Amino acid sequence: MGLWKTSLRIAMVLAILVPALAACSDTQVIRTTTGAVSLSIQVVGGSGRYDVATLQFTALQYRPADPQFADMRMGLVTAPINLDLSRTDVIQVLVGLPTGNSQPLTAGDYEVFQAKLVQFSFLDEAPLMPGATCVQQVATPLVALDPGNVTQPLANALFDFDPPVRFTIGPGTTQLRLLIDGPGIIDMLERQFACQFTTCNFSGATVPPPCIPLQGFTEPSSSQIEPFFTIESIS
Repeated sequence: MGLWKTSLRIAMVLAILVPALAACSDTQVIRTTTGAVSLSIQVVGGSGRYDVATLQFTALQYRPADPQFADMRMGLVTAPINLDLSRTDVIQVLVGLPTGNSQPLTAGDYEVFQAKLVQFSFLDEAPLMPGATCVQQVATPLVALDPGNVTQPLANALFDFDPPVRFTIGPGTTQLRLLIDGPGIIDMLERQFACQFTTCNFSGATVPPPCIPLQGFTEPSSSQIEPFFTIESIS
């Protein structure tokens, strides 16, 4: 009878430990480092008519492609990046934790699914070039020697990659490149402004039309922003 009870206790202990050991094993597999991902950025087409056009973005997020891990969100870009659209060379950026240009990952398939714009800025300097949209004319100052500057914060410009961009991690480093259509996104953002042609008063002096104050800005939707951002795997 004593032997039977001892065997029963052993069986009960094993029944408790085996799932725990399996869970531990799964956790170790998830944390095993077998490769890394690195990110570079390149602007295509430059900043168009502007002397300086800057985008600030962050929260470039990815996750395992396996649907059961869809809630695991990780960041290729976690701190805001100020990107000068006039710079068209390939820029290597830090990803994940600021300890290097690559982030270690378990081997497998992943997908980049979301990013966020934080703000943008357009700057004209002399000689000035008035344009067709109202914001281009706002960015052109009335006093030719002063620079014209339009800076617009974005509160909710979170956009999805549809479909998400899939990449595979194996031994070594997988290279991803984010391509941004500079002139395309500038044109889209310009058209989100509303303006009114009116008479203005500067320092007591009345300035006749065209004086063009900005009347408002409509934040672009995810579907408006996403076409100007492309991610490709280059290795």
